[in-house]
Parts: sequence; structure tokens; C-alpha cells
Amino acid sequence: MCTPFDPWYVRVNVGCAKTMVQSKCRGRRPVTTKVDADMEQLLQDDSELLGVYRAEVIRLALDEYRDLRAGDFECPHCGGTIQLEL
Repeated sequence: MCTPFDPWYVRVNVGCAKTMVQSKCRGRRPVTTKVDADMEQLLQDDSELLGVYRAEVIRLALDEYRDLRAGDFECPHCGGTIQLEL
């Protein structure tokens, strides 16, 4: 069964080099929040895995969130459209 919370990015390794992942968002407005230690570690691990700053991991998550809210998110498993309603 597919849910909106399936992994939101694909981890790709080509030999020893990692494929660069970049958010569609190029804004300049700062957004801050506080997280617990587990979330901080998740952000750190994913940023190291992708070879980007933690801020880029957050921007990637927000890209996916925007697509989920707009109904523009396609499930990577079944191809169905996933829409997140609040």
C-alpha cells in the first residue's frame, strides 16, 4: 500500500561519486524551526549521503510537500496520484 510518507528521494551512487540532488526552490526567505535529536541526525545523515547541506534536504522535503498538497505527486510504486489533505 502506498502512502504519502514513502521515501521522497532516491539515493543514487555511481561508482564513488554521488549524483547531485537539488531542490526546485531558489528562494531567499529564511525559515527556521526546532527539531529533536533524532530529526537532526536524520537531516545530517541524509545531507552526508546526498552530498548537500542540511538546508537542501529540508528544501527537497518542502518540494515534495508542495507537490503532495497540490495533488502533483506520483507514487513511485503504483503510479497513482497521492494528495495530502490537512
